[in-house]
Amino acid sequence: VLKDQVHPLVSIGPDASLYDAIKSLIQNRIHRLPVIDPDTGNVLYILTHKRILRFLFLYINELPKPTFTNKTLRELRIGTFENIETATEETSIILALKKFVERRVSALPIVDSEGKLVNIYSKFDVINLAAEKTYNNLDVSLKEANEHRNEWFEGVQCCKLDETLFTVMEKIVRAEVHRLVVVDDEEKAIGIISLSDLLFHLVLRPCGEGGINPTNDGSSPLRAEKSSNSTNILSATHTDTSAVDDDQVPNQTPPSPPSSPNTLENPNLQSALMNSSQESAWREVAVSSGE
Repeated sequence: VLKDQVHPLVSIGPDASLYDAIKSLIQNRIHRLPVIDPDTGNVLYILTHKRILRFLFLYINELPKPTFTNKTLRELRIGTFENIETATEETSIILALKKFVERRVSALPIVDSEGKLVNIYSKFDVINLAAEKTYNNLDVSLKEANEHRNEWFEGVQCCKLDETLFTVMEKIVRAEVHRLVVVDDEEKAIGIISLSDLLFHLVLRPCGEGGINPTNDGSSPLRAEKSSNSTNILSATHTDTSAVDDDQVPNQTPPSPPSSPNTLENPNLQSALMNSSQESAWREVAVSSGE
């Protein structure tokens, strides 16, 4: 099933902007972006879609909030709604792996005979099975495989077309997942919205990066832009490099967005994020300011 593929390491420097980090993640279709010290070559920390979206959500009231965040998914059509790859509870693990590789997807909504959403199976579930050695072969069904899930799994997270972009953003951050399955009024799976979809439409598209599609490979070179107002966001983006996946982190309480600008303690961050009306504020926020 797996093919021998060698890809060059995609990384970023600590002085690059958060905007460029998001652009690199989406262009290269990667889930993790190592931040490397240019002097030592050591990995300082790792950026992920989920960490960045949590940071955006935490400071949502401090940023130039676009009006389209109050529009619904039906209006914006953010996500994938055509040729959705699904599975059934009878689908084998080996077939699910084949779908992951051939369709280049990271999760499969599990549906019943009527197309109604009943569960979900992701690449992380395969890694979890291998780590816990809870299966004997790859021919077992997804239903049987999902019976070995850890206690942290609370069910598949979903949303509907009439929910606003902000509501979807809040759901995905609070649930600490990588995607939401879009269902209709009959609970049938009709689409998927991922972290990369959200970051693309929240950050890159408003900056004129409409040619970059989160579902297609990008070819534009990464250009790090420095700013005199660069602000350290280590606390928002640092993650343990030894972790297999940050898709599931038990016993963590997601942040709530500040209710008042007074809750922002760093005045430099506010000036860096609010001083431009024509260019994305994320061009002014650096991955690190030298710590």
